Amino acid sequence: MTAILLFGMNFSDPLQIVDLKNSTYINPTLQVVAHRGSSANQLEHTFAAYQSAIDEGCRQIELDVYQSLDGTLYVSHDPSTLRLTGKDYIINNTSDEVLSSLTVHNGESLHTLQDFFNRFGDSILYLIELKEGTPALDNLQKCLEKNPKLIKNVTVQTWDVQSLNALDSRYPDMFKQLLLNENQ
Repeated sequence: MTAILLFGMNFSDPLQIVDLKNSTYINPTLQVVAHRGSSANQLEHTFAAYQSAIDEGCRQIELDVYQSLDGTLYVSHDPSTLRLTGKDYIINNTSDEVLSSLTVHNGESLHTLQDFFNRFGDSILYLIELKEGTPALDNLQKCLEKNPKLIKNVTVQTWDVQSLNALDSRYPDMFKQLLLNENQ
């Protein structure tokens, strides 16, 4: 787990942190987010990395997504597949046929957002980062429509205000986060 978000807690004593595996994630005071999964121990953005984070007590996983040439949302921090697979394809310029045939370094396939929804269902919370903003928005909405029970488990973050406004008009109860850099 590489990212922890703290809400409303003062930690003067590290022993105040309780066993996260047994705590609820409904209205938590402490949210632990698996940024790319337990990527210190496993290959990032793989089922193994996220399962390891969940086993460690994490209840929310962060998924970076890029859209393929065919409109499928693939989970990758990078716009290229090179670092995860050893083969250099730009995700948004590559077909699903090619991307779905790739194997990452731990032997898993290059996963889609739908693969993660199928694997983990509503047992966890999802923090989905739209790396491309508006171009991937329609396909994110299609994916959410295929998985309506998961909408309550999804937070979307992006650098693109227009995407968040569009999501807000369609999903007003969904939590959304605008990413900013120091210049913004």
